[in-house]
Amino acid sequence: MKEFLISQFIDDELDLREKKLFVESVHNEEEFYEETISSIDFEMVMKNRISEVQTPQLNIPKAKKISSYKNLTRFTQLLAGETCELQICNIQAGS
Repeated sequence: MKEFLISQFIDDELDLREKKLFVESVHNEEEFYEETISSIDFEMVMKNRISEVQTPQLNIPKAKKISSYKNLTRFTQLLAGETCELQICNIQAGS
């Protein structure tokens, strides 16, 4: 249960009342205090490691631009082909 509270405290998931209770508990229990400090230290180390990781640089070429007229013509041709295929399928299915 204490680990869960520590995690919520670190991730800022507690409301003010819960934070006050957490701090009071940490203040009153030496073991809880040590566990909390250890968890915070661990989080700091992990965040530093994550920030040190470099993302690979990708060389992705830009797509070639095709005029909108060619795109429209190609789309129309594809659509006409689909319509034609559907009509042929309907004719064959009706036979």
